Amino acid sequence: MRVVLDTKFLLSALINPHGVPADLIVAWREQRFALVTSIEQLVELGDVARRPVLRARIVPARELLKVLGIPQAPTSWRPKRKK
Repeated sequence: MRVVLDTKFLLSALINPHGVPADLIVAWREQRFALVTSIEQLVELGDVARRPVLRARIVPARELLKVLGIPQAPTSWRPKRKK
């Protein structure tokens, strides 16, 4: 099954890691459905998440990963550069 989540819904998961939106993120991580998105939506998500009124409410990424039970990459991890 493929699912498209509204940007507002994704932001809600970042604000409240214990709500229904966060539960859907967990279901996606458990591969119960395929999340469908676009570059435009990801840009919108980043733009809206940077707004001062929301930045203060968004759960820090490390805390969100911990609450959702998603393993974290080591802090020294860096993506490999193409040669």
